[in-house]
Amino acid sequence: QAKGDFPITCENRYIGMTRHIDTDGEWIVLINYSAFEQELNLKIKPDCNYEVIRGSSEKIPPFEMTIIKCR
Repeated sequence: QAKGDFPITCENRYIGMTRHIDTDGEWIVLINYSAFEQELNLKIKPDCNYEVIRGSSEKIPPFEMTIIKCR
């Protein structure tokens, strides 16, 4: 599925992103593949009710991740 269909997108080329769908909503996993802290600058669709489960929605430390739950 194209990333434009994701409820949340990130344009930072050092951040990998995957989408996982289950019966309770969607999980967005963002991984910083660089050795430096990265800004996320997330674009969130207006109808996305989200919660950050792990990490931050603003920055990711080197080689860390953020997990966001969308309902």
